[in-house]
Amino acid sequence: MSEEVKPKNRKIPIAQLILIFWMLVFLACNFYPLVLMVFKSFKTPKQELYDPFSLTFPLNWENYSYAWLYVKDLISNTVLLTAANTLGALFCASIAAYAFSRFSMPGKEYLFLGILSLMMISGILTLCASYLWVDKLGLVGTRWGVILPTVAGNMPFNIFLLRTFFNGLPKDLFEAAEIDGASKIKQYAMIALPLSMPIVTTAGLWLVMQSWNDIIWPRLILAEEQLTIATGLIPFTNDYFKLTGAYSAPMAGYVITSLPLIVIYLFTSKQYIAGMTSGALKM
Repeated sequence: MSEEVKPKNRKIPIAQLILIFWMLVFLACNFYPLVLMVFKSFKTPKQELYDPFSLTFPLNWENYSYAWLYVKDLISNTVLLTAANTLGALFCASIAAYAFSRFSMPGKEYLFLGILSLMMISGILTLCASYLWVDKLGLVGTRWGVILPTVAGNMPFNIFLLRTFFNGLPKDLFEAAEIDGASKIKQYAMIALPLSMPIVTTAGLWLVMQSWNDIIWPRLILAEEQLTIATGLIPFTNDYFKLTGAYSAPMAGYVITSLPLIVIYLFTSKQYIAGMTSGALKM
Protein backbone atom coordinates (compact mmCIF):
# COMPACT_ATOMS: atom_id res chain seq x y z
CA MET A 1 0.00 0.00 0.00
CA SER A 2 1.22 3.42 -0.85
CA GLU A 3 1.98 5.71 1.98
CA GLU A 4 -0.35 8.63 2.52
CA VAL A 5 1.16 11.91 1.57
CA LYS A 6 0.84 14.28 4.46
CA PRO A 7 0.13 17.87 3.49
CA LYS A 8 3.01 20.16 4.24
CA ASN A 9 2.43 22.96 6.66
CA ARG A 10 2.59 26.13 4.63
CA LYS A 11 4.41 28.92 6.37
CA ILE A 12 2.90 32.35 6.08
CA PRO A 13 5.52 34.89 4.98
CA ILE A 14 6.49 37.48 7.54
CA ALA A 15 5.57 40.30 5.14
CA GLN A 16 2.05 38.89 4.84
CA LEU A 17 1.73 38.66 8.64
CA ILE A 18 2.80 42.29 8.96
CA LEU A 19 0.28 43.30 6.30
CA ILE A 20 -2.53 41.40 8.06
CA PHE A 21 -1.56 43.01 11.37
CA TRP A 22 -1.73 46.54 9.97
CA MET A 23 -5.02 45.79 8.21
CA LEU A 24 -6.48 44.71 11.55
CA VAL A 25 -5.14 47.87 13.18
CA PHE A 26 -6.75 50.05 10.49
CA LEU A 27 -10.04 48.16 10.77
CA ALA A 28 -10.02 48.61 14.54
CA CYS A 29 -9.37 52.34 14.14
CA ASN A 30 -12.35 52.59 11.78
CA PHE A 31 -14.79 50.47 13.77
CA TYR A 32 -13.95 51.68 17.28
CA PRO A 33 -15.65 55.10 16.88
CA LEU A 34 -18.76 53.34 15.55
CA VAL A 35 -18.84 50.91 18.46
CA LEU A 36 -18.27 53.75 20.92
CA MET A 37 -21.13 55.70 19.32
CA VAL A 38 -23.49 52.75 19.83
CA PHE A 39 -22.31 52.26 23.43
CA LYS A 40 -22.85 55.93 24.28
CA SER A 41 -26.30 55.92 22.72
CA PHE A 42 -27.53 53.56 25.47
CA LYS A 43 -26.11 55.51 28.43
CA THR A 44 -27.67 57.91 30.86
CA PRO A 45 -25.75 61.15 31.49
CA LYS A 46 -24.54 59.71 34.79
CA GLN A 47 -23.33 56.48 33.16
CA GLU A 48 -21.51 58.43 30.50
CA LEU A 49 -19.79 60.55 33.14
CA TYR A 50 -18.49 57.63 35.24
CA ASP A 51 -18.03 54.96 32.54
CA PRO A 52 -17.73 56.65 29.13
CA PHE A 53 -16.05 53.92 27.06
CA SER A 54 -17.82 50.63 27.80
CA LEU A 55 -21.35 49.26 27.52
CA THR A 56 -23.30 49.87 30.71
CA PHE A 57 -26.50 48.30 32.01
CA PRO A 58 -29.39 48.77 32.15
CA LEU A 59 -29.63 50.03 28.59
CA ASN A 60 -31.29 53.42 28.33
CA TRP A 61 -33.69 53.04 25.39
CA GLU A 62 -35.29 56.40 26.15
CA ASN A 63 -32.42 58.09 24.30
CA TYR A 64 -33.75 56.66 21.04
CA SER A 65 -37.33 57.79 21.58
CA TYR A 66 -36.10 61.25 22.58
CA ALA A 67 -33.74 61.48 19.60
CA TRP A 68 -36.42 60.27 17.19
CA LEU A 69 -38.65 63.24 18.06
CA TYR A 70 -35.86 65.51 16.87
CA VAL A 71 -34.44 63.62 13.86
CA LYS A 72 -37.64 62.44 12.16
CA ASP A 73 -38.09 65.77 10.35
CA LEU A 74 -34.38 65.90 9.54
CA ILE A 75 -34.59 62.45 7.95
CA SER A 76 -37.50 63.42 5.71
CA ASN A 77 -35.66 66.57 4.59
CA THR A 78 -32.49 64.58 3.93
CA VAL A 79 -34.27 61.84 1.98
CA LEU A 80 -35.93 64.45 -0.23
CA LEU A 81 -32.68 66.27 -0.99
CA THR A 82 -30.66 63.07 -1.40
CA ALA A 83 -33.15 61.61 -3.87
CA ALA A 84 -33.26 64.83 -5.91
CA ASN A 85 -29.46 65.24 -5.92
CA THR A 86 -28.78 61.61 -6.80
CA LEU A 87 -31.42 61.17 -9.51
CA GLY A 88 -30.69 64.56 -11.02
CA ALA A 89 -26.93 63.98 -11.18
CA LEU A 90 -27.28 60.44 -12.55
CA PHE A 91 -29.77 61.49 -15.23
CA CYS A 92 -27.80 64.52 -16.44
CA ALA A 93 -24.43 62.75 -16.25
CA SER A 94 -25.65 59.62 -18.02
CA ILE A 95 -27.19 61.66 -20.87
CA ALA A 96 -23.97 63.65 -21.30
CA ALA A 97 -21.78 60.53 -21.03
CA TYR A 98 -23.91 58.73 -23.63
CA ALA A 99 -23.58 61.70 -25.98
CA PHE A 100 -19.79 61.72 -25.56
CA SER A 101 -19.68 57.98 -26.19
CA ARG A 102 -22.09 57.57 -29.12
CA PHE A 103 -22.09 60.90 -30.97
CA SER A 104 -19.40 62.45 -33.12
CA MET A 105 -18.89 66.19 -32.97
CA PRO A 106 -16.03 68.61 -33.66
CA GLY A 107 -13.81 69.17 -30.60
CA LYS A 108 -15.53 66.44 -28.58
CA GLU A 109 -12.33 65.25 -26.89
CA TYR A 110 -11.26 68.81 -26.02
CA LEU A 111 -14.66 69.46 -24.49
CA PHE A 112 -14.41 66.22 -22.52
CA LEU A 113 -10.95 67.15 -21.23
CA GLY A 114 -12.32 70.55 -20.24
CA ILE A 115 -15.04 68.86 -18.20
CA LEU A 116 -12.46 66.58 -16.58
CA SER A 117 -10.36 69.60 -15.63
CA LEU A 118 -13.23 70.78 -13.42
CA MET A 119 -12.55 67.74 -11.21
CA MET A 120 -9.23 69.34 -10.23
CA ILE A 121 -10.92 72.42 -8.73
CA SER A 122 -11.85 72.06 -5.08
CA GLY A 123 -15.40 72.97 -4.17
CA ILE A 124 -14.11 75.10 -1.27
CA LEU A 125 -12.37 77.43 -3.72
CA THR A 126 -15.65 78.21 -5.48
CA LEU A 127 -17.80 78.34 -2.35
CA CYS A 128 -18.09 82.14 -2.16
CA ALA A 129 -18.73 82.54 -5.89
CA SER A 130 -21.35 79.78 -5.83
CA TYR A 131 -23.12 81.39 -2.88
CA LEU A 132 -23.22 84.79 -4.60
CA TRP A 133 -24.58 83.15 -7.76
CA VAL A 134 -27.30 81.30 -5.83
CA ASP A 135 -28.13 84.44 -3.86
CA LYS A 136 -28.60 86.50 -7.06
CA LEU A 137 -30.95 83.83 -8.39
CA GLY A 138 -33.01 84.15 -5.21
CA LEU A 139 -32.51 80.51 -4.22
CA VAL A 140 -31.05 81.05 -0.73
CA GLY A 141 -33.44 79.51 1.78
CA THR A 142 -34.84 77.04 -0.75
CA ARG A 143 -34.04 73.41 -1.56
CA TRP A 144 -33.35 74.32 -5.19
CA GLY A 145 -30.37 76.31 -3.96
CA VAL A 146 -28.85 73.03 -2.79
CA ILE A 147 -30.09 70.71 -5.54
CA LEU A 148 -28.97 72.63 -8.64
CA PRO A 149 -25.36 73.36 -7.54
CA THR A 150 -24.96 69.84 -6.16
CA VAL A 151 -26.12 68.24 -9.40
CA ALA A 152 -23.83 70.53 -11.42
CA GLY A 153 -20.87 69.90 -9.12
CA ASN A 154 -21.20 66.12 -9.42
CA MET A 155 -21.41 66.12 -13.22
CA PRO A 156 -17.68 65.98 -14.18
CA PHE A 157 -16.70 62.84 -12.27
CA ASN A 158 -19.87 60.96 -13.13
CA ILE A 159 -19.60 61.88 -16.83
CA PHE A 160 -16.06 60.49 -16.78
CA LEU A 161 -17.15 57.34 -14.93
CA LEU A 162 -20.15 56.57 -17.13
CA ARG A 163 -18.59 57.53 -20.43
CA THR A 164 -15.69 55.11 -20.00
CA PHE A 165 -18.20 52.36 -19.20
CA PHE A 166 -20.39 53.20 -22.21
CA ASN A 167 -17.30 53.05 -24.43
CA GLY A 168 -16.78 49.44 -23.35
CA LEU A 169 -20.26 48.29 -24.39
CA PRO A 170 -20.45 46.19 -27.61
CA LYS A 171 -21.08 48.49 -30.55
CA ASP A 172 -22.83 45.68 -32.44
CA LEU A 173 -25.81 45.98 -30.09
CA PHE A 174 -26.31 49.64 -30.96
CA GLU A 175 -25.82 49.01 -34.67
CA ALA A 176 -28.38 46.18 -34.61
CA ALA A 177 -30.84 48.36 -32.71
CA GLU A 178 -30.33 51.18 -35.20
CA ILE A 179 -31.02 48.82 -38.10
CA ASP A 180 -34.25 47.81 -36.37
CA GLY A 181 -35.27 51.44 -36.26
CA ALA A 182 -34.50 52.27 -32.62
CA SER A 183 -33.78 55.94 -32.02
CA LYS A 184 -30.77 57.17 -30.06
CA ILE A 185 -32.97 57.85 -27.06
CA LYS A 186 -34.40 54.34 -27.20
CA GLN A 187 -30.90 52.87 -27.51
CA TYR A 188 -29.90 54.86 -24.43
CA ALA A 189 -32.92 53.73 -22.41
CA MET A 190 -33.15 50.11 -23.59
CA ILE A 191 -29.48 49.15 -24.10
CA ALA A 192 -26.98 51.53 -22.51
CA LEU A 193 -28.63 52.01 -19.12
CA PRO A 194 -29.66 48.37 -18.44
CA LEU A 195 -26.17 47.09 -19.34
CA SER A 196 -24.58 49.80 -17.18
CA MET A 197 -26.51 49.19 -13.97
CA PRO A 198 -23.44 48.05 -11.95
CA ILE A 199 -21.57 51.31 -12.56
CA VAL A 200 -24.77 53.38 -12.29
CA THR A 201 -25.40 51.78 -8.89
CA THR A 202 -21.83 52.50 -7.81
CA ALA A 203 -22.13 56.14 -8.86
CA GLY A 204 -25.53 56.35 -7.20
CA LEU A 205 -24.21 55.08 -3.88
CA TRP A 206 -21.40 57.60 -3.94
CA LEU A 207 -23.89 60.36 -4.62
CA VAL A 208 -26.22 59.17 -1.86
CA MET A 209 -23.43 59.08 0.72
CA GLN A 210 -22.12 62.47 -0.36
CA SER A 211 -25.52 64.13 -0.28
CA TRP A 212 -26.56 62.41 2.97
CA ASN A 213 -23.42 63.62 4.77
CA ASP A 214 -23.00 67.03 3.12
CA ILE A 215 -22.76 69.72 5.75
CA ILE A 216 -21.21 72.97 4.44
CA TRP A 217 -23.44 73.88 1.49
CA PRO A 218 -26.82 72.91 3.05
CA ARG A 219 -25.84 74.82 6.19
CA LEU A 220 -25.27 77.96 4.12
CA ILE A 221 -28.38 77.73 1.94
CA LEU A 222 -31.22 75.96 3.73
CA ALA A 223 -33.74 77.56 6.04
CA GLU A 224 -34.03 76.23 9.58
CA GLU A 225 -37.10 74.09 8.88
CA GLN A 226 -35.31 72.52 5.86
CA LEU A 227 -32.13 71.39 7.66
CA THR A 228 -30.72 67.96 6.88
CA ILE A 229 -29.28 65.37 9.24
CA ALA A 230 -25.68 66.55 8.94
CA THR A 231 -26.62 70.17 9.68
CA GLY A 232 -29.49 69.66 12.10
CA LEU A 233 -27.74 67.28 14.50
CA ILE A 234 -25.05 69.84 15.30
CA PRO A 235 -27.28 72.26 17.27
CA PHE A 236 -29.06 69.27 18.85
CA THR A 237 -25.71 67.91 20.06
CA ASN A 238 -24.55 71.29 21.40
CA ASP A 239 -27.82 72.06 23.17
CA TYR A 240 -28.05 68.60 24.75
CA PHE A 241 -24.45 68.78 25.98
CA LYS A 242 -25.01 72.21 27.54
CA LEU A 243 -28.11 70.86 29.27
CA THR A 244 -26.79 67.49 30.53
CA GLY A 245 -23.02 67.42 29.98
CA ALA A 246 -23.42 64.22 27.91
CA TYR A 247 -23.77 63.08 24.31
CA SER A 248 -26.00 60.02 24.79
CA ALA A 249 -29.21 61.19 23.07
CA PRO A 250 -27.35 62.82 20.13
CA MET A 251 -25.41 59.57 19.68
CA ALA A 252 -28.75 57.76 19.45
CA GLY A 253 -29.72 60.24 16.77
CA TYR A 254 -26.54 59.49 14.83
CA VAL A 255 -27.24 55.75 15.06
CA ILE A 256 -30.81 56.21 13.79
CA THR A 257 -29.69 58.35 10.86
CA SER A 258 -26.94 55.88 9.92
CA LEU A 259 -29.36 52.97 9.51
CA PRO A 260 -30.81 54.03 6.11
CA LEU A 261 -27.35 54.08 4.54
CA ILE A 262 -26.57 50.64 5.96
CA VAL A 263 -29.84 49.23 4.61
CA ILE A 264 -29.21 50.76 1.16
CA TYR A 265 -25.74 49.24 1.03
CA LEU A 266 -27.00 45.80 2.08
CA PHE A 267 -29.47 45.78 -0.83
CA THR A 268 -27.03 47.17 -3.41
CA SER A 269 -23.68 45.72 -2.29
CA LYS A 270 -23.47 43.18 -5.15
CA GLN A 271 -24.04 45.82 -7.81
CA TYR A 272 -21.65 48.19 -6.02
CA ILE A 273 -18.83 45.61 -5.96
CA ALA A 274 -19.53 44.66 -9.58
CA GLY A 275 -19.23 48.29 -10.59
CA MET A 276 -16.00 48.74 -8.64
CA THR A 277 -14.41 45.67 -10.23
CA SER A 278 -15.71 46.16 -13.77
CA GLY A 279 -12.74 48.13 -14.96
CA ALA A 280 -14.87 51.17 -15.70
CA LEU A 281 -12.08 53.53 -14.69
CA LYS A 282 -9.79 52.36 -17.50
CA MET A 283 -9.46 54.97 -20.19
